[in-house]
Amino acid sequence: MLANQQRLEVLEFCQQLIRIPSVGPNEKEIVQYIADKMVKLGYEEVVIDEVGNVIGKFSGVNKKSSLLFDGHVDTVGVTDPEQWAADPFGGVVKDGRIYGRGAADMKASIAAAVCGAAFLIKQGFKPQGDLYICCSISEELIEGAALNQVLKKYQPKYVIIGEATDLKLNIGQRGRAEILVECLGKQAHSSQPFLGINALKLMARLLTDIEDMELPRDAELGPAIIEPTDIISRPYPGLSVIPDSCKVTFDRRLLTGEKPEDVIKQVESVIQVLQKQDSCFNAQVSLAEAEFTTHNGYPLKAPKFAPAWKLDPNHPLVQVGLEALSAVGIKPEIGYYAFCTNGSYPAGKMGIPTIGFGIGHEDQAHQRDEWVKLDDLFRGTSGYMSIIKYLLS
Repeated sequence: MLANQQRLEVLEFCQQLIRIPSVGPNEKEIVQYIADKMVKLGYEEVVIDEVGNVIGKFSGVNKKSSLLFDGHVDTVGVTDPEQWAADPFGGVVKDGRIYGRGAADMKASIAAAVCGAAFLIKQGFKPQGDLYICCSISEELIEGAALNQVLKKYQPKYVIIGEATDLKLNIGQRGRAEILVECLGKQAHSSQPFLGINALKLMARLLTDIEDMELPRDAELGPAIIEPTDIISRPYPGLSVIPDSCKVTFDRRLLTGEKPEDVIKQVESVIQVLQKQDSCFNAQVSLAEAEFTTHNGYPLKAPKFAPAWKLDPNHPLVQVGLEALSAVGIKPEIGYYAFCTNGSYPAGKMGIPTIGFGIGHEDQAHQRDEWVKLDDLFRGTSGYMSIIKYLLS
């Protein structure tokens, strides 16, 4: 159980995190605030790396193993603040909940982990391995790419992802790819459409066939998904002109084992069928890339492909994690993320044993009136403290 002063410190820290807008890649203010807080809490080492992530460290006694917690500081934006019941950047506490953008995704977990690790050390706990608390940037822009630099530098034995789990222990997630499809036609005056090839009409046919495409399913993670998220034609606006190009972005939710070439070939096979039916049908497919400059001036570029992952329920990390949560009165329950997280890099790309444990409900992410329960904020802090203690003793 947390002492009253510890509860107050975690709550005030969480509120202040919510009050600082942090839509990526503009996270400079919140990163500096977290770094200053870590120093005040007595972290042995605090650095803001070249990418712009902030990492706090407590050194282990004998380097037996190392543990890294990751929580992303960036959030999606708020386009309708007037529709919120409370100020989205107010950190308002009401009826046993704290409200605001990023409360569940995932500033409550950051506050709990940053404070919880420091509380544990102040109580005299001496970790046998190095403990890193990483507050990473720009996850909403591309999952895992910023964290990748941290993983390469510190090479932890275990990773904890702090995305919301409702205090369950999550041991897997679907991945995410962003696929670009362009249909190519021929411009003509819209009064004489027979002289051209309408790329919009080509895309309409392709959308229907992609919707009917058979995709795999996983017993734990659920179905793979492909869903169009935006569409644009050229020229735009099309003033009496048949468009010669139509582009659609697809969000593709991945299952374990799926690779970039797999998801591209699936869409290409649908295109090939349409080409056999119509010699004028022309389309191309590619994997999208993220490219932007972080708040620290670092040019970040990576393909938008974050693989799915699962950890065996019998893995020692899972079993110790469940035991640790049970020790502080949290029901030891296993779950899986429906969305994609930074875990795609340590678990999906690097093979580092990874679990998820976080405060709040997954379905609160990106929602209006986002909230977490105060009781879960405090219980989650105790949960992080217990997991750290059990893994690094």
